[in-house]
Amino acid sequence: MNSSQNSSEQETQEKFSILIKRKDKQAKNAFSISYDTSPIDKLTIEEEEKSNLLKLIKNVLLSCNFSYINYINKKISSYLTTLFLFNLFYFIIINYLINFLNKQKVQKKEQEVSFWKKLLLFNLPELLIIFFYRIKKHSKINKSINALFSYLNERIIYIFNTDTKNNYLCKINPSNYDLLFFKKNDEIGKNNLYKNNEEYLSKDTFFKSVIAYPNANFEDFDFNNLAQNEEKMFQDIFILINKIEKKIKEDHKFLNTIGTLGRNLSYSNSTKFNILYALGFKMGGFLVDEIYLNNFAYKIQRKQLIEEKSKEFNQKNISNGYFLAINENVILLFRIKDNYKSFDESYAILYNDSQNLLKHYFA
Repeated sequence: MNSSQNSSEQETQEKFSILIKRKDKQAKNAFSISYDTSPIDKLTIEEEEKSNLLKLIKNVLLSCNFSYINYINKKISSYLTTLFLFNLFYFIIINYLINFLNKQKVQKKEQEVSFWKKLLLFNLPELLIIFFYRIKKHSKINKSINALFSYLNERIIYIFNTDTKNNYLCKINPSNYDLLFFKKNDEIGKNNLYKNNEEYLSKDTFFKSVIAYPNANFEDFDFNNLAQNEEKMFQDIFILINKIEKKIKEDHKFLNTIGTLGRNLSYSNSTKFNILYALGFKMGGFLVDEIYLNNFAYKIQRKQLIEEKSKEFNQKNISNGYFLAINENVILLFRIKDNYKSFDESYAILYNDSQNLLKHYFA
């Protein structure tokens, strides 16, 4: 293909499509997300349509983000850092102190064999838990969050695309959230617009748009994209969640202590190469912390407290056009339609519909 043909194809692409790239930036203590909307300024369109394009972009920006995958990366780093510090403490500091106090002299070869056996007993169970349980669990949640975000942004895009007043169709790239706009007379652009089923996207909803965020990694939240009242609401939401988590930890302080004791006894027995005791205490700590507390006790109490506190929040804010739905994985602040702004008349409807949406993605 010659250069003139390439140029012609490029002109055709530029004529019928506009790429709006997403920008995620991590600074020292700040995280920002935005879209480069400069290509829209080059379009010869009415101000009303330009406003609709910018509004759509803003709503999509608020309905999807990469914060949970950032959270997973931080958690993996935290797990491995903690493991390294335990290794340093038990195998270097404690081992040195014991040998120094007992003044034991062991042949170098025997000491090396003993050390590596202890190190393996100490690390292998923890690494198995990290890579085959914790990371797998986080990955499953991430998949559900991405599926929910995909529905939310495509629902917003679907409404835009079916509005006869708009001359453009929008499509989102699910891997990086870049937006591509096609003119409606571009047949190529009409193909495969959505990842979700159009019948599902076309179902009527109680919300106009939604501010969606994982129930984690709050330090990555970008307040700059919110109106002043929404910024205040999210500050209240984060405070609400932190208070709930603090109460849960306080109410289960005894069992938390038992779990911590089990882990430490496992570590100390690993340094002595007491295999059965080391594995037994490791299993005991895992059952208390991960299975009973995180997958049972915490979940039950968290659900009760979230329902109670969310209802109080919604009672204050529903008349202003907002409805909050939270579970242990995600926060959804809906901008609701005008006919749902009465708490007494609409709360039960909004609660049931939002819970059904959460259950659909977090079964």
